[in-house]
Parts: sequence; C-alpha cells; structure tokens
Amino acid sequence: MESPKIFLAWSEKRSGQVADALSEALKSVFRGAIIPVKSSDFRAGSGWFSSLQEEMNEALGAIIIITPENTMSPWLAFETGYFMIRSAPNDRSSFVCPYLFDLTIKAFTDPGTFFPYHLLLGHEAHKKGTYKLFSDLSSTLSIFPAWKSRVT
Repeated sequence: MESPKIFLAWSEKRSGQVADALSEALKSVFRGAIIPVKSSDFRAGSGWFSSLQEEMNEALGAIIIITPENTMSPWLAFETGYFMIRSAPNDRSSFVCPYLFDLTIKAFTDPGTFFPYHLLLGHEAHKKGTYKLFSDLSSTLSIFPAWKSRVT
C-alpha cells in the first residue's frame, strides 16, 4: 500500500519556508507513512501545472499554510478552493486544514479575508498547535506517528 500524500499549500516566501520545515517534520514524525507534497517540488518549465494537478488529485487532503503576507493570495485561494470542493463535509478520508503561522484564528474575523470562518478550525503554528495537527492527521488517516509507536 502506497503512503498517503498530503498537499502543503503555500504562497509567498515565509509560508514557503514554513512548508519546507513542515514537510521535513512530517517526514520525520511519520517516518515515511505520509508523503508531503508542495508546489515548489516541481521544476519550472513545461508540464509543471499538469504535475501540480496530478499531485493535488492524488493527495488525500491539504494543509493550508497561512501567514500575514498571504491571507489574500489568489494562488492560495485557488489551492484551498480546490481541496474544499473535493472534500465532502462528512468525508473523514479527505481534509483541508489551515496552519496559521504568526497569526491567530481571531485575525480572521475580518470579512475581507477569503477564508471561511468554519475552515479556521485549524492549528496555530506553535508547539501545541503543531502537535495537535499531527495528532489529528494520525487520527484522520489512521497512521501512527513515531512518538506513539514508543507508547505501550
């Protein structure tokens, strides 16, 4: 059985750096049981958009990395919308999870932000929020992270 892919959606430099760090953390914590995919993994030039679409289609869901710089990013809106349309409200095998970096959920009470408030039941990018994100992924995907394999 092939490991499930999780798409890391990002836009702007800082969220790209967060995506890189989160990708490494997912690989380490889940020991290859989850394959993180980011748009920066594709080479520039011919065929990158079809490669992106293929990876988005194969991913079980997405972690949307939101920073103060990208709350109004059209590209992030595109990727978020794609996964929101794909994930049915009661389908636990597919998901869209915001990961807020240098933001809090309270920052999204402004109607000018494109993220629906109900979507923002995500995780803030600090130790406790990241642990909760990984725990939720473990539960949703029935994959045990490295720290749970040591618990008897």
